[in-house]
Amino acid sequence: MHAHAQEKASYTFVGTHYPLVFEQDKNGQVHGLGFDILKAISNEMGKTFKTIYLPWGRALRMVKEGSADGIIGLYMSEARKKFLVYSNTPFRKDHILLMTKAGRKVSWDGNFKTLKNHHIITIRHWVYGDKFDAYKHNLNIDIANKLSHGLRMLMANRGDILIANEQSALYEMQKLSLMNDIVFLKPEIKPIQNYFAFSKIKNDTNFQKRFNAALLKLHQTGQMAKLAAKHTLFQK
Repeated sequence: MHAHAQEKASYTFVGTHYPLVFEQDKNGQVHGLGFDILKAISNEMGKTFKTIYLPWGRALRMVKEGSADGIIGLYMSEARKKFLVYSNTPFRKDHILLMTKAGRKVSWDGNFKTLKNHHIITIRHWVYGDKFDAYKHNLNIDIANKLSHGLRMLMANRGDILIANEQSALYEMQKLSLMNDIVFLKPEIKPIQNYFAFSKIKNDTNFQKRFNAALLKLHQTGQMAKLAAKHTLFQK
């Protein structure tokens, strides 16, 4: 009892539009895998979690400044470790793939050098892994504000290749009726793990420890796999 004496009754988590992980409907209700996990952890811990849907840059700023306790659904990077404490356990593995307009000839063998003569589209604030980060200064890159914008840029021939995670891309392609117009290229760049993260400046180690224990329990009991299955799309 004394170990949790400094814990609050309510904690604030922020997130942005992340297909299948954290979304907001027209009535302002949030849903997705990240939200369902937070509900399960809230029940396990006996805590109230408030979720706020924000633009990604603002969400990161709030958790960096300590005005939010945690953030939902992000990849790990060295830059972010300076102001975030990542959950011990990831909750989803994303497959980062290249995609192009159907019928376009693009050479890709897994080596970024093969992309030097192509026009690449990436998404603002997204992390694509250390290997890509180390090489991207050699590439011709345009940045789209959202994945849906990136897909439209690809269809308008404003880029040869778009890089995104498979699940989010499939989700947006379905919404935009582009399932037959865009193809994925293999091999994938690399799988990247998806985490929750906590505000480093708040230094709430008791809360983080209990949250991590509850998150691990979801994996060990099989509940995580059931939640993930509800929020997974498949290529046809």
